[in-house]
Amino acid sequence: MLTASLNSSIVSAARFEETVNVLEVDLTNGRSYRYYMVPHEIFLALVNAPSAGAFFNREIRNRYSCERIA
Repeated sequence: MLTASLNSSIVSAARFEETVNVLEVDLTNGRSYRYYMVPHEIFLALVNAPSAGAFFNREIRNRYSCERIA
C-alpha cells in the first residue's frame, strides 16, 4: 500500500492499494473514506497537486463509488 501525508486544509492523508485500485482518504475533519476503482494516476496526481484539497474536490469526491470507514 502506498501512503502519503498531505499538507492540506481538507485532506490529511491518502493511501492507495494498487492491486485493487482502492484509495483511502483521511480528511482533516476526522472522517475517512474508501474510494473504489481509482486509477493509480489519480493517486499520484492527488499527492503531487499544488492543492490536494482542490484536486480532491474536483477529481475524486462524487466521481468514484465510496464508503465511509471508521
